[in-house]
Amino acid sequence: MVKKNNENWTFGIEEGEINNFLNTYNLTLSEHFDSASIENNYFIDKSGDLIIKVNGTHCIVLAERK
Repeated sequence: MVKKNNENWTFGIEEGEINNFLNTYNLTLSEHFDSASIENNYFIDKSGDLIIKVNGTHCIVLAERK
């Protein structure tokens, strides 16, 4: 999808591998928002319409030191 949209890919974590990645840095997952969660929380207008689609490969992760 990134290549199709002519975006540069600099970093990524495969789906289902977030916890393994965080463990490498002695971190634990606190919150995980996938693209649908990001859309629902931040890109819905007052009438309930989606303002913009978020690339399906994007997510936001909050992690804390163990």
